[in-house]
Amino acid sequence: MNRVIANYLLFIAIFLLTARLNANGGQTEPGVFDLRDWDWATSPVVSLEGDWEFYWQQLLDPAQKNETSSPSYIKVPAPWSEASFDVEGFASYRAKILLDHVNKPYELSLTWGQIWTAARIYVNGKLVATQGVVGSNPQVAEPGGRVGQKSLIPIAAGTKTIEILIQVSNYDLFFGGMLNAPSIGVLPTLIRNQRIELAVGIFLVASLLVMGFYHIGLFWLRRKDPSPIHFAMLCFGVVIHMSSGNTGLIELVFPDWPFLWSVRFYNIGWMIAIVALVYYCYSLFPDDVSLRVARLVAWITTGFILYVLARSIRGFIYETWIYQGITAMIILYMSVTLAKCIKRKREGARFLSIAFGIVMLAVIHDMLAIRGLIATPAVGPASLLVFFMTQSYLLARRFSSAFERVEKSETKIRALSEELTKEWDQVIDLNLNLEKKVESKTRDIQAILRSIQLGIFALEGPEARIAKDYSTHLKVLFDQQDLAGQKGLDLLLERAELDNDLKDQILNTIKNAIGEDELAFQANAHLLPIEISERHTEDAKPHTWELSWSPMLDGSKLIEKILVTIRDVTDIRALQKDAKSKEEELEFIGEIVNVPNEAFQRFMRDSFHFLHENQKLLSQSSISNQDMEVLKVLFINMHTMKGAARSLYFKKMTNIFHEVEQYYAYLQSDSQRAWDLERMKQDLKEVESILSTYEKIAMTKLGRDVNEANYIRLPCNDLVDLQQRARRFLLQKKPLADGQSIIEAVDQAFSPYIYRPAQLIFEDIFSCTSLLARDLHKEAPHVVIRSNGVHLTADGERILRQIFIHLIRNSMDHGIESKSERQAKGKEPFGTLNLELKVSQDKLMIYFSDDGQGLMINRIRDLAISQGLMTPAMQLSDQQIARFIFHQGLSTAKSISDISGRGVGMDAVRTFLAQHGGEIDIEIESKSAEGFCRCRFMMTIPEHFWTLEITYQKAG
Repeated sequence: MNRVIANYLLFIAIFLLTARLNANGGQTEPGVFDLRDWDWATSPVVSLEGDWEFYWQQLLDPAQKNETSSPSYIKVPAPWSEASFDVEGFASYRAKILLDHVNKPYELSLTWGQIWTAARIYVNGKLVATQGVVGSNPQVAEPGGRVGQKSLIPIAAGTKTIEILIQVSNYDLFFGGMLNAPSIGVLPTLIRNQRIELAVGIFLVASLLVMGFYHIGLFWLRRKDPSPIHFAMLCFGVVIHMSSGNTGLIELVFPDWPFLWSVRFYNIGWMIAIVALVYYCYSLFPDDVSLRVARLVAWITTGFILYVLARSIRGFIYETWIYQGITAMIILYMSVTLAKCIKRKREGARFLSIAFGIVMLAVIHDMLAIRGLIATPAVGPASLLVFFMTQSYLLARRFSSAFERVEKSETKIRALSEELTKEWDQVIDLNLNLEKKVESKTRDIQAILRSIQLGIFALEGPEARIAKDYSTHLKVLFDQQDLAGQKGLDLLLERAELDNDLKDQILNTIKNAIGEDELAFQANAHLLPIEISERHTEDAKPHTWELSWSPMLDGSKLIEKILVTIRDVTDIRALQKDAKSKEEELEFIGEIVNVPNEAFQRFMRDSFHFLHENQKLLSQSSISNQDMEVLKVLFINMHTMKGAARSLYFKKMTNIFHEVEQYYAYLQSDSQRAWDLERMKQDLKEVESILSTYEKIAMTKLGRDVNEANYIRLPCNDLVDLQQRARRFLLQKKPLADGQSIIEAVDQAFSPYIYRPAQLIFEDIFSCTSLLARDLHKEAPHVVIRSNGVHLTADGERILRQIFIHLIRNSMDHGIESKSERQAKGKEPFGTLNLELKVSQDKLMIYFSDDGQGLMINRIRDLAISQGLMTPAMQLSDQQIARFIFHQGLSTAKSISDISGRGVGMDAVRTFLAQHGGEIDIEIESKSAEGFCRCRFMMTIPEHFWTLEITYQKAG
């Protein structure tokens, strides 16, 4: 890289040194060039660089000798904008040349440099050259070509003073004035210099054209490599740019060529060259130059070219600086990319970067010179010629390398050909024995097809018929002998338990695949069944077949046949089904074993009770009228069954109950929905089936008597004692006191079997709190039970168990907070559930509460208003608002779960109690600042469901 930078610096130094060789000569004062003592033999050409008289916004009359205004002075060559004048405007330049008799042996002449954009040139008052139309406003002025640059004005012999007056106007370009100084010199020398300049221009353009067409030919012969065509377009873009620029070749060939199109082609050629350069670099280094960048440059350049073609000079010339900025960015991008290519040691990268650096420096220089920022001649064409010569060499070297690789490959091919010839002789020898080997393999395959216990056959032809070779076992499966040529899919699917649409789908998939490529089969292979079962018939046992489908390709890689394999898996599937049934049965046994027999009996008895009640409700005539009250009872019963099943961890049963409950909830959400009575009845059949399954397993596998709880077992001695005492009472006619004794004896004998201590019952009911807390990710609560000697009947126990299923779940889910929430409030991490039974005025009072956060009274009020239970204007106490929780569908839960959240629990509690003569109410205990009300529930049940502690002593 240091060497590359050194080459760039050397190029700049040489260029700047050469640019400053053309020094002005003979100027003794501003506006006057004194050449009276000039040695024309030594320096035959003098550049009239220096200070000229300058008259801004004046077009001097060449016939007027004395101007009224004093002149200013301006340096030539330079645009007048450097002297702080406006870019657009008009002005006059004037200078005098002093000669003497020394010039008489020489034939002198004047020649002109670049003048932008319109000019009239007067020599000693005579108009000698024009370009465009000089005017004092844009409507009159018109830009023109460079006729003056190619003109030579002879100086008459003996002329001692030459006055040059140049009128200039510019309203089109971003600079105006004299960008190159006129020259005076010996005529033969000037002519020779012009010819050399023209020859150089023609040589550069011709060279680029030859290289462009040459590389087009290379691309035509080898189109896999796009670099020659991109290089050719680069050559043509530069040709257009140069022909329309300083060389003036296009005006030389076409004298009447419009100046507007010269400017357009000058810019278009440069833009084409930039795009071609980027694509050329991409074709050389595709892994380093971004194709997206190249395409982006192409689209932007296309837009600029269309813009240039559509607008006048004044319309587009000031916008070309935008593309010049884009060009600078491209140069920076290409420089960085080439540096990466050098680092990665890409072939030709160092060579290209040196040439590219020279051209880019030249382009930057010419852009600055065009803008008038530096006063040096253009070097772009010369640098481009160097670039194109080097790149031609680079491409030639690439093609040469390709030819060398071809020659090496040809040598290898010849060697391989000799080896193949030898191997061909060996193949000939092998083919002599091939027929014997094929016959041997065919016999082996036929033996396999005769003995293998699989149905193997191939489908061929447009009708998918069975090919001639198939396994013998296929005859057993299809129960036919001669299968070759028959429609295999018809035989396979005629007894299959599939609908006609699926059969048509299989037929079309196979028929459409035969004759196509493998992709057509793979795209639709998922439509082919991997297992089918026969329809049940009275004649034979239905079979289950496992299928596989495989395409068989021909020499053209097209599907010739479809190979089908059939395996009879009837016995395997039966074993799998039986194993699954056994596995499910074991799961049920495990669930039942974990539940005490008494709790299991109680659950089954209650579940069948609710099931039979729901079945009766579905058989009523009111069900056809979609009675919502009936639906409410159906839902409550199923919700209670689900809660009880979940408490005992009967998973399969809980899922079935939940699905039935879901449908009831769906119907309740919109009273206008139609009820599917058949589905509702079928759901209850499924419920009955799962209950019966659990019951059967408990009886047959575990030896449990599910009806044992319906009977009372008494010791025989107690029964004999009661019988003897009753007989003595009847025979001796004892006084009434003895009758009271018998009553007490009967009461004492039967009460332990009729009543159970409430303390034990509730301890069992609340035993589920630990598991429930685990499911809710909470701490197990502390349970406080004060039964005060109360005993309950079996019916009383059943009612309270059904009630507390909902009460406990609501407290655990909504009341008691999580561990973190409780600790944040300064509470124990675990909650507390309080239950107390009291007898007051022959009534059993049951009080239940928890130490959770309480009820959200404001939320209950909002829900009651939204459901039309109250109006916003109603003024109700907190206790009155709290009672709304007993309405169905009102729940403060933020989400519905299988534990709670449907707003049915408290309604179920009230319904159960009301059905059996009981009541429930709510009492507000305290209210927090956040609006939560701590409360407790108060319940009563009739006297025949309970009794106080039994105090009788056993008779006898």
